[in-house]
Amino acid sequence: MKSLILMCLPLFVAACATTGNTNSSIVEYGCKDVVLLGRVTSITYSDKISEEERCIYTTDGECITWRGLYELDITVKKVFIGDEARAIVPAFYIAHGQIRSDVDFVFVLMPTDERYELKRAYISDVKSINSLAESCSSAD
Repeated sequence: MKSLILMCLPLFVAACATTGNTNSSIVEYGCKDVVLLGRVTSITYSDKISEEERCIYTTDGECITWRGLYELDITVKKVFIGDEARAIVPAFYIAHGQIRSDVDFVFVLMPTDERYELKRAYISDVKSINSLAESCSSAD
């Protein structure tokens, strides 16, 4: 029983600390995305986003999930996909919780005008470079 718990623990940790779909064993990315290994070095929170971005609604129109805008700096350790030469890159995401800053992640980042939008983040122990999709998805 103990070995089963230890074997499944990374899956539970990954689900809590990631954005995006963690059911797949493949890290998927869009053709314009940057995929890198890094660590969050600073993070700020703001609730100054639109109601549409902030709420997830029930069928009755009730806002059941309150989300906020997180702005962060990511210290780059290695770039797997895309062109990024900076040591620290700015990014943002809209979510109900803060991403951890005490572990490395494989980040999937979509370029925007001034910074990246964080699409997915996987704890690097759970997702490795060996699990990247063979090619980008133009639909993603």
